[in-house]
Amino acid sequence: MEIEQSVRRAAGVIGGIVCMLVLATACGEEPVDAAPTPADLRTLDSLQTIAAKQADAVQARRDAEDSIRISYTPYAISSAADLKTFREQYSAEQRRVILSLNRLDSRHLHYGDTLVVPDPLHESLMPYSPFPQRLPELTFVPKFTLVSYRVQAFGAYEYGRLVRWGPTSMGKRSTPTPTGLFSVNWKSKRAISTIDRSWILPWNVNVMNFEGVSMHQYDMPGYPASHACMRLLEEDAHWNYGWAESWILGANGKLRARGTPVLIFGRYDYKSPSPWSRLTTKPAIHRIDAIDLRVFRESLGSILEWTSTRDSVLRAGRAEASMPVDSSQARSARAANEQSAG
Repeated sequence: MEIEQSVRRAAGVIGGIVCMLVLATACGEEPVDAAPTPADLRTLDSLQTIAAKQADAVQARRDAEDSIRISYTPYAISSAADLKTFREQYSAEQRRVILSLNRLDSRHLHYGDTLVVPDPLHESLMPYSPFPQRLPELTFVPKFTLVSYRVQAFGAYEYGRLVRWGPTSMGKRSTPTPTGLFSVNWKSKRAISTIDRSWILPWNVNVMNFEGVSMHQYDMPGYPASHACMRLLEEDAHWNYGWAESWILGANGKLRARGTPVLIFGRYDYKSPSPWSRLTTKPAIHRIDAIDLRVFRESLGSILEWTSTRDSVLRAGRAEASMPVDSSQARSARAANEQSAG
């Protein structure tokens, strides 16, 4: 029975991948409710390798098409008049898109800045994503976050589909952000920096517990400026706080399941102009390509294992919560609680 179920689940994945990559149209794309079992992971290992190569080819073709469709022009802010014109020329949503592409918040738009403005200009940031729209290998993964050091951006995925992306300001050269595979630990609506207690960090999502590295809202000056954390725009930080899932701890404080996986990868070239500032001459320079994603493929086994473990813990918790408790059990539990409370 277990083998049969694994085969059926694998067949479902094969169908989904084939539909997506071959037809690339309206095949059923409903998320898969359950995480893969170890048997599923073994069955799907070779399929994921094939799917990854096919996905890279599809994404490369789409990226090439996008780079032709979208161009970027410089927009100089040389005076107060230029700033006034900028605010009048574009809607609030369009200004938000332009500032996001330039890794800026509104407080850090100054005279002397030269922005890159996309053409066509949409009121959504999604058409300009540097991240692939789909990662077929994550079909079973409910939530996953990519953070690119090179392009200073994060991408949030649900079951392999990009649902949101935005700019970041990561560690400056003297205090770089650690790279590697991490996971969400705890969250706080309002945290205080361990470096300077006057720094308030709203919508804090911790990914390195002892190092104190988190994703949170703070100044976005248009370049890597943090002390190792990943700064986000306020709206992105607020969204991420509600979206990301924390770790699951046991009664003794021992880790039972990891939170949302977060992969921080790449290197930032501090000596060269930023990738986004060069979009006017190289419209595809900020794209995350197959080379960038190599570390993702290397981390895939751990990501799937963490997902499977979390799913098992959650299922066990739901099963335990749904079990009827007889009166004798209830009395024993109440007595134990009264004794420990005393």
